[in-house]
Amino acid sequence: DLWTPEDFRPISGPSRGLGEGDRFTMSIAAGVPWKLEVIRLRPNKEICWKGGVPGVLGSEHSFFFEDDAAKTHVRSEELFWGLLSKGLLGALVEREASTGAQLMLTRFASYLDKH
Repeated sequence: DLWTPEDFRPISGPSRGLGEGDRFTMSIAAGVPWKLEVIRLRPNKEICWKGGVPGVLGSEHSFFFEDDAAKTHVRSEELFWGLLSKGLLGALVEREASTGAQLMLTRFASYLDKH
């Protein structure tokens, strides 16, 4: 919650760094709860969580970390499935998620600069 965007805030989950198998709930657009589970955690390489509403909309989101001599590069990838991931609505969902992921990366970089 120190660096996540206003429309993607933790509601419940561990009060420590996330670990593989951890479950947590985020508040997404308009306060809708979104239950997630960390499915992959490779220290200094990747964190991936997945969740959603079966058949309606599911997602798997990964952040990949790559070290370079001067800094760490972070890349975000998200996969969607379910009814709301198709057609024009699916394109809108993907665009909104991409915008949110970029905002999260920007806020995270700003947080790191200050700490």
